[in-house]
Amino acid sequence: MTFTQKRFLAGGLGALIPIAITLLLVDAATIAEMLDTEDGGYQILGWGVKSLLLFLIGGVWVYFDSMATDLKKAFRLGMAAPAVITTTLASNNIDFTQEKAAAIAAPRVITAGFTLTKGTPAPPAQGAGKCFIKGLLGKPCR
Repeated sequence: MTFTQKRFLAGGLGALIPIAITLLLVDAATIAEMLDTEDGGYQILGWGVKSLLLFLIGGVWVYFDSMATDLKKAFRLGMAAPAVITTTLASNNIDFTQEKAAAIAAPRVITAGFTLTKGTPAPPAQGAGKCFIKGLLGKPCR
């Protein structure tokens, strides 16, 4: 394996660190509950696609950076790649209009219509496509 391939691999593994930490923090009961749902497999598929994309992003990020001269730097640079990209994407979606700022600052009242009580049926299954997207985004499918 050439040094460039090792750098790509180190960057890709570094990019997977956020997902590994998330999986370590989620308890086994939550994972079992997620798999027990009708569309749980699609959410796992979404997580898999997300992992593959993050690996590729981290590897490509390190590949094009000539500053990563050793594997430790490549690994750290791979960890930073998804953070930079997701922060940039999130900042582009922020609406800084006055109306939005006023709506955020206004106090909110939760009515009885929005609360679930005992005996209330669970929300219906969301479908395979929505669970896949939620898995890709790292959100629970409920």
